[in-house]
Parts: sequence; C-alpha cells; structure tokens
Amino acid sequence: PSCIVRTLVEMIEPFNGQIFDPACGSGGMFCQSARFVKEHQGNIRDISIFGQESNPTTMNKSARADCYSNIYFQITMHSV
Repeated sequence: PSCIVRTLVEMIEPFNGQIFDPACGSGGMFCQSARFVKEHQGNIRDISIFGQESNPTTMNKSARADCYSNIYFQITMHSV
C-alpha cells in the first residue's frame, strides 16, 4: 500500500546513493523516493534505482513510470 511505501521512504530519507527494491512491482518505492527528493529540494540526479520483478506486465508499467525522468534506473526480470 502507498501509505506503507511513503512511511518507508520517509524513514530511509533517500537523498543520495542507490535504492534497491527486490520486488519492485509497479515502482511505487522508486516514485515515492523521487518525490521525496524533489519535495526536500534534493538533486534527483544523486539517486540511482535498481529493482527486480517477476511479472512482466507489472515490470513494463514500472519501466514506463513518469517519475523516472533524470534518474538512472535498472529493472530486471527475476524468475521465481
């Protein structure tokens, strides 16, 4: 749920470095992280996001998310 993801992002304060989500689904953690950086006047280019997903449909949605502009991201398929 998005409220849980928002809480996690507020706890980790992703101002810089790499963010990894081993079950990234539609990319909510990544989008919330990007939003956090922007809302706190950070530089979005200071974060890189990495994730994996086993569902190709969900992975495609994640890869097309609008929040990825100006962020290095890599999402890979993971078979279960």
